[in-house]
Amino acid sequence: MINFSQRNLGHRDAELIRSAIISNPQLSVLKLGYNNLGDVGADLIASAIHNGGADDNCGIAGASSATSAGSRGSPDTFEAEEKKRGSERMPEPRQHPQLRRRQQRQHRNHRGGSGSHHPSLSVLDLGFNNIGDDGCASLASHAVSHNPALSTLYLSGNAIRERGALSLAAVVAGGLTRAMAEFDVTMAMAHQDRENRMALEE
Repeated sequence: MINFSQRNLGHRDAELIRSAIISNPQLSVLKLGYNNLGDVGADLIASAIHNGGADDNCGIAGASSATSAGSRGSPDTFEAEEKKRGSERMPEPRQHPQLRRRQQRQHRNHRGGSGSHHPSLSVLDLGFNNIGDDGCASLASHAVSHNPALSTLYLSGNAIRERGALSLAAVVAGGLTRAMAEFDVTMAMAHQDRENRMALEE
């Protein structure tokens, strides 16, 4: 198990998390709750899970990293890196145009196949990470769909609205989950979207 909950991690730290996933094929539980990984962080994590530990250089945050996965993947080196970076962490940009294009490209490439997911990761906690619809859609398409290992996904306390929730629902309704036994998604935002739409129609 790796527990990086409440570490004040941002989207720039997601590359280190991706490296930890890649270098730990026997990792079964990854706790990342109460950080600020956002959509970009969720996308990188989903990509690492989807590729089953294979290096993926097309990640938005990963494209600018010059450090190898093997030298940064352990929890100890992760924490040392965190202390050294200190307050240099930048706030997450509001929008990444590359993110949607990358998700669309990956969806086309992997739509018909099961991929080669991380072999052991069964519990992923991303609660309270400021993840929105794009990040949720990426997780649904690449971390949840056709994944034979992942059984529990915590996404409570994020900024997921109806579109993101429906992307997860489509994967479940389509029978594309192999082992998923538990979802935890805060639906208050989605309900508010629906109420707003109904009010406009009246």
